[in-house]
Amino acid sequence: MRTKLSVPVILFTLLLLSVGVAAQSPRKTDNIRLLTLAESSFSFGYHVTNKQGSSLDQYQTIMAASEVIPQARSGLELQQSWFTFGYFQPVSYSSMLHFRIADRQRESFRVAPQLRLGISYRGGNLFSGYFQRQAVEQIDSLMNPVTGTYDFIDSVHRTNLAFRLQSEQILFDASMVFATNTDRVFSIYGGGGIAMGIPIMSYAHTSLYDGHYRVTRDAEGKEKRHPATVLLDLEETMKEGTYWVLMPYVPFGVSMRLSRSNPFLSQVSLFYEGRIGVHMRMLPEVPNVRLSTRHHTFGIKIRWK
Repeated sequence: MRTKLSVPVILFTLLLLSVGVAAQSPRKTDNIRLLTLAESSFSFGYHVTNKQGSSLDQYQTIMAASEVIPQARSGLELQQSWFTFGYFQPVSYSSMLHFRIADRQRESFRVAPQLRLGISYRGGNLFSGYFQRQAVEQIDSLMNPVTGTYDFIDSVHRTNLAFRLQSEQILFDASMVFATNTDRVFSIYGGGGIAMGIPIMSYAHTSLYDGHYRVTRDAEGKEKRHPATVLLDLEETMKEGTYWVLMPYVPFGVSMRLSRSNPFLSQVSLFYEGRIGVHMRMLPEVPNVRLSTRHHTFGIKIRWK
């Protein structure tokens, strides 16, 4: 929880530091630098990816030191219910610096594009799966003295294996965007970019349950479940190794200036940005995972030049 709270604070602090840098930078244009800070932004949002099927063998390869999985595979005959790569419970924060690019003569700024450099945080379940086996056997029947019908007693044997690989990532982000006239209230933009980074925290959680219980069924189909007898109830949490994340993407968005006349609010904009890309995770134990991703963010942008 400390990491999830501190990351957005750090990224927002970067935005505030850019305010100081911009305030102290020269405003003259007779000696233009190649890159000049034009805007800074802070945003938050969420991302989703498509799902990709895999197998228990692949998870066991990643978590080779697991003590729970071998017990689950030893005589329990688990059947796969579902197993996917993909992000769940996703959250993201981002802090970006936007630079204007000078022309070759360093006499004026190019109208487009704009270079953006920044850092992002993303978190969520990278890898999750669930296996279940259930066997039902009728073991007895009793005459109900009240209704005169038979009640049936079933024995239910259930085995569940669940696991997830959770990851929190820091990504370095670079992109080039082309925008319509930013002096207007509304402006739209698009371009291309790439993000790359590593996880700052990655761990796997595995749980195994094996037990049986009895169920009484009357003639009308109503069921009464009796207390279960637990044979196995195991949990383990393990740290996962380092891997690289690479994501080429296409950004597109719209920004809205808060005012056209107020000296301060005219430099502040609210924006929405969407990204469509490919999220590639380079896990050392398994073949590279490539998933299409959709990213939606909302944020604030401050204009300096």
